[in-house]
Order: sequence, then structure tokens, then C-alpha cells
Amino acid sequence: AAGRRAVHAHRAAELADELESDPLFELVRRPQLGVVVFERVGWQKADYDRWSGKLLDDQYAFVTPSSHGGRTNARFAILNPRTTWADLMGILDTMR
Repeated sequence: AAGRRAVHAHRAAELADELESDPLFELVRRPQLGVVVFERVGWQKADYDRWSGKLLDDQYAFVTPSSHGGRTNARFAILNPRTTWADLMGILDTMR
């Protein structure tokens, strides 16, 4: 279990680095364990709701909008050990 948590934390840190390097995204805070919280620059709650609904309708991913400090954002909770870097980048690509 501890090994899996370390893998999730490492993958989350890599994702945070990717988000910080992309001007379309703003990292809300550095990840804790396997949770990454970020904003898509320019998006409002309706944009996140539409995006999340489409991901679910397409059975692509289950990512629901969250909020921090009164602002809507996205939160990836990396729990499945089979989640790949390509999976995460694919989800981010749906926000571009």
C-alpha cells in the first residue's frame, strides 16, 4: 500500500509540473498525495460542468468540478494504479 501511495504521489507531482509549464492551466497548490487541484484559465463554473458532463457521457473519465477559495477548479485524484501518463494527458487535452 505504501508503494502505491508513493507512485500516486510521484505521478501527481509530475502532473503538477506539467500544469505549471502550460499557460492554459494554473495550479491551485502543490499536490498532496495523489490529488492535484488546478484551474483552466478563463473557465467559469459552467465550463467545468459542461466539460465534466461530456467526459462522463463519453465514459472517458469521472472528474467532477471542485472549488477552492470560492473559485471553481478541477481536481484529479489519482487512485487507480493503472492510471497512465497518457490517461492524464488525454483528460487534460479535453480541456484545451
